[in-house]
Amino acid sequence: MNELKQIIQAYRQFQSTGISCVLVTLVKVRGSHYRKAGAKVLISEVGDMIGAISGGCMETDLKNIAKKVIVSGESRLTKYDSTSSEEIVFGLGVGCGGVVEILVEPIGQNGHPYLDAMCEMLTHHNRLISSVIYSSNTPDLTDGRLVLSQNECIWSNIENETIKKKITFWMNQVSSHSNNINTVIETEYGPLNLNVFCDFISPSIHLLIIGGGNDAMPLVYFAKKLGWDITIADHRPSYATLERFPDADRVIVTPSETILENITIENVDAVIILTHNFLNDLALLKILLPIELPYLGLLGARKRTQNLLSEVENTEIMSIDDVKNKLFAPVGLDIGSDTPEEIALAIVSEIKAVLSGRDGGSLRNLNCRNRDAQRKEHQLEAPCL
Repeated sequence: MNELKQIIQAYRQFQSTGISCVLVTLVKVRGSHYRKAGAKVLISEVGDMIGAISGGCMETDLKNIAKKVIVSGESRLTKYDSTSSEEIVFGLGVGCGGVVEILVEPIGQNGHPYLDAMCEMLTHHNRLISSVIYSSNTPDLTDGRLVLSQNECIWSNIENETIKKKITFWMNQVSSHSNNINTVIETEYGPLNLNVFCDFISPSIHLLIIGGGNDAMPLVYFAKKLGWDITIADHRPSYATLERFPDADRVIVTPSETILENITIENVDAVIILTHNFLNDLALLKILLPIELPYLGLLGARKRTQNLLSEVENTEIMSIDDVKNKLFAPVGLDIGSDTPEEIALAIVSEIKAVLSGRDGGSLRNLNCRNRDAQRKEHQLEAPCL
């Protein structure tokens, strides 16, 4: 998400200074590649590049394409095929062994409603779903975009109402079944062939850290590097200060018992409890465990955690088995952490894995067939219109 924030910041700057640019989007990946579909780059007419599509092997070529797109004012779909061994020598030298399709769209000095919608999303923390017809056998439909917010179309340049309604229907269907994973839809409408890329753009992960001790500082550091939205809460005024946490988006002084009165918990994606106080932790667990949180973690030794869970069970809030299924404690991935910085890295990694629906294991041990099957799930054939 930090990359998207940088792209939007650069877009605003280019607009204010009258600089034209292009938006580069990776719309389809087959086989191996450095980035997944949905990766974006903004390239200005003077060669500034924000974001990354590859590890650096395609960027020079994309800059040259960007210049041509800015001059012509017409979008361009570019394919890079690195499946051949000859490509390493005679091509761009990518060597990833995959095929990618990249859409390059001109962004004039007057801006683009799609990027404007992303600016609004970052401001109001709303999720967007965008679709673009990146290829079609009818030129008038290519580059057609549609942007949804809260299941409603907020902007589209697709004039064909039937196609617009069908794409809106597909986007909502994909949204309810794909766990917000970017998806390619391939379909036919009479003589028309359409390839549509659905792009899920979510607000930054909102991390609530309860406890303003020194061990919260590296946690804030790593989360901020990822572009997360960070709230620090502590009952001690001397700990909950912007001087101690200058990278936090907000710092709140609140007792554990009244924390929900000071925080909109519905907007929180992950909560980490690290007050290092048994009674405070117990009070927080009683409040937070009944709430449907995507991630709830507790820092502390295993024996201490067991004692806390026994106390929670005695209150009959929920069974011990339900608590264990919901609470991440001990918190963090098993990476051999010891120092506060290493522990923070393990915690942030676990949060990212959980929110992404992954187990946090080594990619080396991921079965290639399972990985290919996952990719195929995200390239759908929609029913004919």
